[in-house]
Amino acid sequence: MYINDYVTMDEFQNRLDGVLQNLAQHLKKDLNWADDVKVIHITHHAVQFQVKLKEYDRPINVDLLPAIDLSEKAHTIYKDMKSLTSEEREFFSVSFSKKQTEFARELPNQVKELIRLVKYWKQTENLPGKSYFYELLVRHLWGNEWDKPQFISMEERFKDVICSLKNMRSMKIVWPELYNAEKYTTVPRRPVMLDPLNPFQNLAPSGMDVGVIIQNATSLHRRM
Repeated sequence: MYINDYVTMDEFQNRLDGVLQNLAQHLKKDLNWADDVKVIHITHHAVQFQVKLKEYDRPINVDLLPAIDLSEKAHTIYKDMKSLTSEEREFFSVSFSKKQTEFARELPNQVKELIRLVKYWKQTENLPGKSYFYELLVRHLWGNEWDKPQFISMEERFKDVICSLKNMRSMKIVWPELYNAEKYTTVPRRPVMLDPLNPFQNLAPSGMDVGVIIQNATSLHRRM
């Protein structure tokens, strides 16, 4: 959710506590769009609430993260982020969400279906890592190894995704068409998948999670 009242991140950060409290109050008072809203928790970045909609039987959990839109100033912002701590950089990540949505929207329908299939496999196997990581892996393969086809073989391309995960210890996915990561930060050790809108954030799983993904991907690949 973008807030247009602030121009700089410093100003936004200084007012964020008040913004979050106002959002929480607004959610509880304005019930025209829902049967019921229950604010669960207010974090440093978000209002976490549960909403009961008229057309759904079960309540839905939602994280509402306010931000200012800095996406058009990305390369200037990257320079500013170089001197910040990881905690301070978290405030900027939400500000790139608009561009992240646009980045995924350009994919053909079949590729979007493949992403849903990969996410379903991740969920059924209870695999670690963010869903966004798996989505971006498909996005990377489509754009860099499959030559951006409009139509794909779902079976063959799913095998490609699993094969990439099977070999993910050597994974290095950066986005040179969007930015030069080394201009702003030191690229971490593999496996690496940088956020396409945030060169400071490595989305690839790490530690024991890598072994879990490789084991599951290898097992599935043998059965294909």
